[in-house]
Amino acid sequence: MVGTLSAHAQAKQSAQPPDPAAVQRGAYLLTAANCASCHTIPGSGSAHQLAGGRALPTPFGVFFSPNITPDPIHGIRGWTFGDFKRALRRDVSPSNTHYYPVFPCTSYTGMSDSDIEDL
Repeated sequence: MVGTLSAHAQAKQSAQPPDPAAVQRGAYLLTAANCASCHTIPGSGSAHQLAGGRALPTPFGVFFSPNITPDPIHGIRGWTFGDFKRALRRDVSPSNTHYYPVFPCTSYTGMSDSDIEDL
């Protein structure tokens, strides 16, 4: 157990800090894409921003938006860049299922790889 924690701490220390400009661009894109409107329950407060659970009625039934926080268990921290890019551009989840008919992937097909990485 101690070895595992030590290895995790070393890996965390050796990771490069994020580029502040990329973080700023990502925050801008998050706002411009209005991600919180679907991925946050109205009135739930900033602690629950992007945590999902919002009920979205559709002609196909009610869809509950997923958690897109960096939480490693409930969010998308375990996703690869390819997973995220595929979800945004092709409407395909990491488990190879489609988000359609709810997810507006056509709105994101024009994003560059750099934009998606910053997001």
